[in-house]
Amino acid sequence: CGRGNAVLGDFSAARGDRVQAAEYYFRAFLADWKNPAAKRRLQEYKDALEERNKRQMDKLRDALTLAIDSSGSMAHDGGLERVRAGLDELLARLGDDDTVTVTTFGDRARVVLPETPAGERMRIAAAVAGGPP
Repeated sequence: CGRGNAVLGDFSAARGDRVQAAEYYFRAFLADWKNPAAKRRLQEYKDALEERNKRQMDKLRDALTLAIDSSGSMAHDGGLERVRAGLDELLARLGDDDTVTVTTFGDRARVVLPETPAGERMRIAAAVAGGPP
């Protein structure tokens, strides 16, 4: 019986005999695995864990921070235009619950747009363009 083997495993573990305890626990597992009720409980537990993991993954969101070079070199050869075009493509892939922070750096760094939901795409685009957020 699984329960009896589990008790013997506890006793062996308490005595410090890990090998014997492992053997009894394994026997208990095998005995319980043959029990349909134990199989059902194990499957229910497994399903509950999978559901919990799925809910946790659904709650995850992306937090993107853009660090844009605003030095004079970006003005040459359309560097800032390429950044804006890339941003449009990136924003299209983000979900509304994701967030975007925009910082610029040149001779000093500054936060142009604090953490903002990606759903406010016009506000983010304006911050990258240098307009008012």
